[in-house]
Amino acid sequence: MADPSHHSTDPSLVLGTTALEAYTRLNHEAAEAVTALSYLKYGSELAYLGERGRSACREDIHFHLEFLRPVLETGLIQPYVDYLSWLSDVFIARRIPSSHLGKTLEWIGQFYADEMPGEGDKVQRALTLAFGQSIAVEHQPPEEPDPRLWPQLARFKTALLDGERRRATDIVDQLQRSGRSLIEVYVGLVQPSLYGVGRMWQHNQISVAREHLASTTAAAVMAERFAHAQLPSPGGMRALLACVERNLHSLGLRMVSDALELAGWQVQHLGADTPTSSLVEHVLQLRPHLVGLSVSLPTHVNTARQTVMALRNALGGDCPRLIVGGGAVNRYPAFLGFIGADAHFADAVELIRQVEPPPAGA
Repeated sequence: MADPSHHSTDPSLVLGTTALEAYTRLNHEAAEAVTALSYLKYGSELAYLGERGRSACREDIHFHLEFLRPVLETGLIQPYVDYLSWLSDVFIARRIPSSHLGKTLEWIGQFYADEMPGEGDKVQRALTLAFGQSIAVEHQPPEEPDPRLWPQLARFKTALLDGERRRATDIVDQLQRSGRSLIEVYVGLVQPSLYGVGRMWQHNQISVAREHLASTTAAAVMAERFAHAQLPSPGGMRALLACVERNLHSLGLRMVSDALELAGWQVQHLGADTPTSSLVEHVLQLRPHLVGLSVSLPTHVNTARQTVMALRNALGGDCPRLIVGGGAVNRYPAFLGFIGADAHFADAVELIRQVEPPPAGA
């Protein structure tokens, strides 16, 4: 886990608009060039993979470039350090040699230094700094929730992994009967269980299919319990929630939607990967009092910034309150100033504490 004290920005790594466009335009060419260099140097080790190996190599390089872009937009390098550390863990768990990664990043940096004289040096420096910091990181086991607070965590996570919707639902039902609110269960039980499932996939303890099974089972449990909730009469306050464009992780936003509705808000939840233009158009029609945007990965941060700007340009002084949440901004608060929203919430419980309750009977 990254030390929050390291979450400072370095303006010397930021590319201007024209340079960022050039960086993106060259991504495909960079992936092709570095893949060719990889096969020249390591071809005998990679030959058994055939053409599938070349395709996977190009895809990996595109990921390296996509995750580097937020560094070049904001100057915040820590997310890329964490990405490289995570990637190293994945390689180790899957018995993939990780020694090639440093060379790959070196080639990427040299490509941009050659193709973008001056500005490309920033790309090269960012890669060198991030890789150096990632190999210096002392890998610590992730902090786990305190089982004394939620002793049902292990049983619930197992039920999700087994796809046992009924067993998982029974655990939630028992907690609610003991006095826990549904939103407390979402934040204290469902959310950390899914984080734990993600860590199991990262360390090659479960397959992608089983990780997906756990997520869909959790969504089914949430839907079933919410269907049995006693909803208050809706007040006059309207909220619109959406994952920004290309953000496919919508389960956390569903928790927020349920929390607001249980608090008496009228809520429209647009879900994953909402195109910015469609979102702006819908806000103009609905005129909500609150717009909540989910920003799960650092690669979504610039889209969130553009969405905030588009909403403010379209609505001017009538723009509703704009709030953001999700993994990227929870872990890297330095992104918040770049995005420019009005407020941030860490989870559904915190959001309910932040917002004004709707007037009764309004």
